[in-house]
Formats: sequence, C-alpha cells, structure tokens
Amino acid sequence: MPVARAVYGFEPVGRFEIVPTAYGTLGGQLVMDGPVFCMIPKYRGNASRTETEFIVHEILAHGVTARLRNDTAMDESNPKCSHQMHKERLMDLLGRTFLVRSGMMDPGAIKMQDRARENAAADVDPLYYVDAQNPDEYTLRYEGRFADLVRDLDAKLRNGC
Repeated sequence: MPVARAVYGFEPVGRFEIVPTAYGTLGGQLVMDGPVFCMIPKYRGNASRTETEFIVHEILAHGVTARLRNDTAMDESNPKCSHQMHKERLMDLLGRTFLVRSGMMDPGAIKMQDRARENAAADVDPLYYVDAQNPDEYTLRYEGRFADLVRDLDAKLRNGC
C-alpha cells in the first residue's frame, strides 16, 4: 500500500471486521476496535457513494485512523466526538486522496459530504492541503505525517478554531 504509506507516514495494518446491516447509519464503528458496520447497498436509499468510495471512507479513512483520533475532538466513540463534521471532512479528504493517487477515480467524480464541507472545510482544508484554494491530492501539508495533522487539527478545534 504505497499510497497509504506515503500519506500516513506508516504502513496501515490491522484486521477489520465488516458487518453488513440493513439498519442504522450507512457505516461506521461504535467502538475503536469494534467491527465496521456497513449498510447493505439496497438499503442505503439514495446514498450516492460507490462501493469503492464507501470502503475507502470506512476502512482506510475511519478504521485506520481511529487510534490516532482517540481522545481527540474527532474521536467517534460517543459522546466524545465534539466535532463530527470536522472528522467527516477529514475522512472525506483522506479518502479522496487515496482514490485519486491510486488512479481508481477522478477527483470530480468522488462524492463528498455537503454538510461536512459546509461546516468544516474552512478549518480542515487549510491544514490538509498546501493550498486550500487550489486543492491538489499530491500537495498535502502533512504528507507522511498524518498523526501530526490529527494532533494539530485537534488543538485547533479545542482552542475554538
């Protein structure tokens, strides 16, 4: 996984248990080391992500970074996650980087969450990209230092953006 190693700065390892469901949220973990719940496509309604986007978002973004986000404002273990939309925006950007760099999808075809963009892009994007006005998946501010990005974004969120 050379793309993941380059972006994270470490080789993502782990075993992820995926549990298909017909109810609940579209996907996610209830606890950091728990299974990743994924709603079966036919029950997702008008959800617009492809299966590839969904898996990258839930596993490579959420699953792999859960330990790094533990006890931060972006920790998904409720009720600790005080900045849900910031976490989702960061996971969307991370997923888009993987999809673009791996050649799986073009940037314009990747579905991003509107609510996360509207509520968190102004805080997250300037830390994620070297130039947030001209986002480029090959020029990341924290290339190979994803743990530092999480730490700095957490500090920004805790200090009131």
